[in-house]
Amino acid sequence: MDKCKWTMDNEYIYVTACGHTFYFTDELLSEQSGFVWCPYCGKAIEPVEQLEESE
Repeated sequence: MDKCKWTMDNEYIYVTACGHTFYFTDELLSEQSGFVWCPYCGKAIEPVEQLEESE
């Protein structure tokens, strides 16, 4: 099954593999947030730690 990678860009801000940005106001992407499916593309969310800094 295809997944949509959600990468933490900044505190509470995630960049999705399908080209969107999502902001949580009080939680991080976790089991407590209730997010399992990407609201933009409908794929299962695959959390990624953080964007890697480009040099």
